[in-house]
Amino acid sequence: MSSFNSGQFERDLKKAVEKTANEGMKKVGVSLQRALDGVYRTYQGKPPSEIEAALLSALRRADFTPAAGQIKSWAKAISDGTRVKVDVQRVRL
Repeated sequence: MSSFNSGQFERDLKKAVEKTANEGMKKVGVSLQRALDGVYRTYQGKPPSEIEAALLSALRRADFTPAAGQIKSWAKAISDGTRVKVDVQRVRL
């Protein structure tokens, strides 16, 4: 008969949660990058106000809500011809 090891259980649970969270974050990052790249290809060099509307629409379709001010920053970068790159950090518990 084996005994229950709560320390091992906690480590295994933490590892499983990290793995699931990181897989989910990777999917979100890929979806967000696709949305941003689509807007970049179509709107680079255009006025930021025009890009903002396109970003809002694309991000809504990607089920992503950016932080306040983020849309303006991304729109300005795309207008200037800079590709916005998503960098998803790994979850560590």
